[in-house]
Amino acid sequence: MSQTSFYLNNGIGNVGSYQISGSPWLSGSNLTASNANGGEVYFSFPRVSRSFTITNIGSIPLYIHFESRNNPNTLGHFHYSLLSNNSDSWTYGIRSTGFYVSCQGSTGTGSVSCAVELTGIDAREMFPLSGSGIND
Repeated sequence: MSQTSFYLNNGIGNVGSYQISGSPWLSGSNLTASNANGGEVYFSFPRVSRSFTITNIGSIPLYIHFESRNNPNTLGHFHYSLLSNNSDSWTYGIRSTGFYVSCQGSTGTGSVSCAVELTGIDAREMFPLSGSGIND
């Protein structure tokens, strides 16, 4: 009788990859509203996220979005979260490989920090976020 071996690997559809606590990844940035696209900055994760928290640590409102402001639907169709005040934060319990932050106004300097819980899933396995609520 032959014996079959099964090897479970991390992967985008592997439930266990999201059930265990993730590895930490911390970052932040300053944004200048007068720069192109409201000082837009993209945070790219080295692996797929389990969850992440973004905090406004500056003095001006910030947009959090998953598609660049170059796409007119991002702001035009309200595909963003707004961190209006210093210390405002959003926690996203989603799988992603990154997000954009940009300033709401056209003047001032904003600052953002993020704490990400990373799975063991390589970022190359993640499908592109697209469609309703992202870039439609």
